[in-house]
Order: sequence, then C-alpha cells, then structure tokens
Amino acid sequence: MKTWSWRLLLPALLLMFCACRSSSNRPQFLGKWQDIANPTITLEIAGRGDKYLLNTHDTTGEHQYIASLDDHTVTVAGDDLSSRQISFRDNSVTLEWGGAAFKRAH
Repeated sequence: MKTWSWRLLLPALLLMFCACRSSSNRPQFLGKWQDIANPTITLEIAGRGDKYLLNTHDTTGEHQYIASLDDHTVTVAGDDLSSRQISFRDNSVTLEWGGAAFKRAH
C-alpha cells in the first residue's frame, strides 16, 4: 500500500511544483501603475501574445503603445519612442519610464 501511495504522491507533487514555478515567471510589470511624483498619470500594461499593450493617461489624454520584452526591460515600439524603455526594479518594486517612477496602483 505504501508503494502505491508514493507512486501517486510523487507525480502530484511534481505537477504542483511545475505549476507554481511557471506562474511565478509571469512578468511582474503587468497591471496598473501610478506615477509616484504625479498620481494623476497612470500606466496600464497588458500582455498580448509575445507583445505588450501599454495604455497611458496623462494631462494630454490617453495614449496606446505596443512594446516587446527583453530580459527585464520593456521596449516601446515606434519611430518617435524607439529609445524609450520601461525597466522593472525588483528591489524597489517600481517601474521607470521616461524619467518617471511608477508604483503599483491600488
């Protein structure tokens, strides 16, 4: 009976470990963010396949951008914004984009 229990328990534990591990690989930057210096400026990042959709709201209105992920840096596509990158800082749990720092919105 003990052999039968271990034959079921071991694969179940392995499956649970793999499921938990893959969920932690989900990008930490997805979600709603708020500018620390100016809380009226917001940023929402959503995954769309291998690309990311960024929605910003600031004093000039709402804007949408398409971005891609490379390591821990999101690069915004487009001619006028080609050098703009969003970096996630693990140690402070903030995003940095265009000289502004964002914290997760509640």
